Amino acid sequence: MSLKLASSNQKKLKEYQELFPEIASITINDQKEIFADKDLIVFYKVKNINMPDVIIEDTILEIEDNGTWKEVVDIKYTVRQLKKEQRANWVVTLGLLKDNKILLFRGNIQGRID
Repeated sequence: MSLKLASSNQKKLKEYQELFPEIASITINDQKEIFADKDLIVFYKVKNINMPDVIIEDTILEIEDNGTWKEVVDIKYTVRQLKKEQRANWVVTLGLLKDNKILLFRGNIQGRID
């Protein structure tokens, strides 16, 4: 199996190539953004491109607001609303179409807004 990473974001592809030079990258057309939870977003993107063995990545920020965790899927529009020292999680979800099944993988980093 030869995995590839797909994105419309050239900067993202370059960053991943630096981390994982053994994984090829391909440029795809920009996907229509949907406002949904992190699993549905990646599921949608993988289903849309419909290419086996191609990794799709999506990153969101979760912030704690009055004891409740909220997903910020539109960070470029809401970054100015974040509060200093607010608890936060960066959540990366990878999706892969393998043997006609969509597989999801997740990692996260916890911290505070600086």
